[in-house]
Amino acid sequence: MKIGIVGAGISGLAISLGAEKAGHEVVLYESESDVGGRMSSVRFGPYIIDIGFHVLHTAYPSLHRWIDFSKLEFKEMEKCTESIDPDTGRRNLLADAINMPLKLFPTLRATGLRDGLRLLRWRLASNSKDIESPLDFKSEKIMDGFKQRGFSNNIVQNILRPLFAGITLDPDLEERMSFASFTWAAMSLGSMIMLKGGIQAVPNQLVNKLISTQLLLNSRVDGVSSTTITCNKQTEKFDKVVLATPQNVSFNFLNRKPLTKVKKTATIVFKSLKNPLSRNRLLINEKYGLNGNKILHAHSHPFHPQLIIATVIGKDADSLQDNQDEILSEFENWFGKQVREWEFVTVTKVDNALPIIDTNHVGRVKEPISDQEILLAGDYTTHPSVQGALFSAERVLDHLGIPIPDKTINATTSQTELGPVA
Repeated sequence: MKIGIVGAGISGLAISLGAEKAGHEVVLYESESDVGGRMSSVRFGPYIIDIGFHVLHTAYPSLHRWIDFSKLEFKEMEKCTESIDPDTGRRNLLADAINMPLKLFPTLRATGLRDGLRLLRWRLASNSKDIESPLDFKSEKIMDGFKQRGFSNNIVQNILRPLFAGITLDPDLEERMSFASFTWAAMSLGSMIMLKGGIQAVPNQLVNKLISTQLLLNSRVDGVSSTTITCNKQTEKFDKVVLATPQNVSFNFLNRKPLTKVKKTATIVFKSLKNPLSRNRLLINEKYGLNGNKILHAHSHPFHPQLIIATVIGKDADSLQDNQDEILSEFENWFGKQVREWEFVTVTKVDNALPIIDTNHVGRVKEPISDQEILLAGDYTTHPSVQGALFSAERVLDHLGIPIPDKTINATTSQTELGPVA
């Protein structure tokens, strides 16, 4: 069978690899000069910096069917998050009490006993055998879900709102509460790791396994049908065509209505003389969205700790390049005058960084397997995560009768089994 695939993000690469291994002829089209799509990194001098903020969740079961963790160099983020009040510089700690019991009392000081117990109850509800199970049930929006779980306004504003705004890349938190529970389970049951080679090390591992697939980079596709792909005014015929592009691109190919909302994210990177973030943790802004606070969270690069990386989302991402001084002014409230000695490195930006999923949707699958007999893959067809993207690829392979990698690997593999930490 001759299969044409549009899009060399992680979904398109996985489908290409599975189809190639099954003996099919594959042609993979990519409009950019490299693979990876939204899982991309760029080099600035000695640094490899992700385009957008990325961590990899080891709890994702599909990830273990495609990626060899022993061949990745990574460092694990601590199973705790810090928050900072930018008006005072005071920090609070929110730790996983089960994995980090010694951090229980600092966590309770930050959350209070009632909110601490509610967080623990939510954590214990995570299903280790099927972390996607919350998606199977109807739920309200995230903010309504927090209220339903009884969380206080204080912990919602200071911790939960900025944390999940960063996960969903939506300042309005209009994603489903069931998706928040899915990601909460991923954080609880696995590790969050950051890669020495940047997040692009993941798609790079897939593309490096390809042997016979014809990979066409810098090839912007003009149109698709169920049996054809047109690129540079040349039309090639296929037995099957797969559209593995982001939601906005796929909608354009399928002649659907354009999206009315776009999830944007940007990061601004500085080189510091003295790292104010001594631990490999995320530092979230308790006053995000209030009184002009634009920084959602900050972290240091685990392999280059002198790099401080701030994340903004939504409309603030558009003007980040021109607002370096504004960001430094915010950081000055966090860390003091030392930030004026920082050196600007770069800004990265991603439009359409995550798909838009209807809040009323129920289930882990959003789109049919095909539209106009064109096969569909990508996280917009399932749910917005690496797990969703790879699951969408597996769904296409299953539809084509192509076997996927061994499903018996335990998604909660221990750190030792995952391989060395660089």
